[in-house]
Amino acid sequence: MMVDYLFRCGRLITPQAPCELGAGANLLTKEDWGLAVAGGRIVDVGEWSKLRGVHEPRGVIDFSDYSVFPGLVDPHTHLLYYGNRSDELAWKLEGLSYTEIAARGGGIMRTVRYTRSAADDELLAASAKRVRGLLSSGVTTLEIKSGYGLSFDSEVRLLSLINTLKERVEARVLSTLLSAHAVPEEYGGHVSDYIEQVVLRTVDYASTTRL
Repeated sequence: MMVDYLFRCGRLITPQAPCELGAGANLLTKEDWGLAVAGGRIVDVGEWSKLRGVHEPRGVIDFSDYSVFPGLVDPHTHLLYYGNRSDELAWKLEGLSYTEIAARGGGIMRTVRYTRSAADDELLAASAKRVRGLLSSGVTTLEIKSGYGLSFDSEVRLLSLINTLKERVEARVLSTLLSAHAVPEEYGGHVSDYIEQVVLRTVDYASTTRL
């Protein structure tokens, strides 16, 4: 059978049913196996010696010194943001509460201020770098939230930037609207007013435009 590629795997690791979270015993491990790929899909898996006898590849990829496993999924990320709050770690180690850190100008609102003021190119460059870091760790599918814009315009902007990011990275990216991440400072603590804006305007717009 003609295939695009044969991948030789030093060790092939893949889940087998029933697949339970954290159940290492349900991982199937095979030495010197391989994968046959055609049209971007895995069409065969088996012992390397048998695959070589069955398939005629256009190319052979040798991963015999590596372990090969299905791409990992990161279902919860907040990687579309700008700025750095690493200095707040010292405050946490001092025992300050989140409220006390926020009173010093830290917390989510600090990241919101950084993110709102950053240019689109700055946000995309910083976020793409984070995605590449996940890819290098084996993550091939990930979710990205908005939530560091909070205002209608800023949240719509972040969702649009996630869509742009999808076209620039090799990972599969799914987006989540997180407008209710926190109540922005301009609402002065009026939670109900902000939630009304989120529900009646931001969510409605994002749904209608399929952002």
